[in-house]
Amino acid sequence: MRSTGRILVAISALCGTLTPVFAQEGITQPGYFEVTGVADDDVLNVRQFASAESEIVGSFGPHAAPIEVLDSEDGWAHVSTGESDGYVSTSYLSAVDLPMLGQSGLPQSLVCAGTEPFWSLRFNENEMLMQDMAEDPQVYVITETRTLGNVGTYASYVIGGKDSQAAVAIVSNRICSDGMSDRSYSREIALLFLGSGGTASYSGCCFVPMNP
Repeated sequence: MRSTGRILVAISALCGTLTPVFAQEGITQPGYFEVTGVADDDVLNVRQFASAESEIVGSFGPHAAPIEVLDSEDGWAHVSTGESDGYVSTSYLSAVDLPMLGQSGLPQSLVCAGTEPFWSLRFNENEMLMQDMAEDPQVYVITETRTLGNVGTYASYVIGGKDSQAAVAIVSNRICSDGMSDRSYSREIALLFLGSGGTASYSGCCFVPMNP
């Protein structure tokens, strides 16, 4: 790819900004689960706090998956639901394995999004689909996936190409806020697009959506 040099420079620059970030709190290792042991006519309640007496703020149906768990403690899993966070009993969760995106350690079904402007980036096995309100959807063929050596397994990069353009996504396992809701996201993203017309950058949060 003709822009290899520019891509390496971009990754190096982003790695430099990520190093101090990982000295701070907020690092996650999200896990993925399926609701089990819940009757077909019942739901798994999401509580505001880690207590069976706490207010119900949401629910998951039987066999709902994948449930993205940010962390867990004392039999309660910290999850996101709708526009806020909550807790569910780990007694009704069973771990599931998700297909990974190459060597990145990221789930293939990862979705990232941001505001000002509103945009979204969807990953699959071979491609990244970028949607920006100001432009038509753009598909970038994935050419390389890796974890970042200087921050262990807490960050990864994905490189994609389209014609003479390149896309570089740096995804870190760090609690992220969209600034518009009380929901916590499991990962954050720094996104760069490099082409003959210049460089465009985006930042946002990422999550794995539940199956319909």
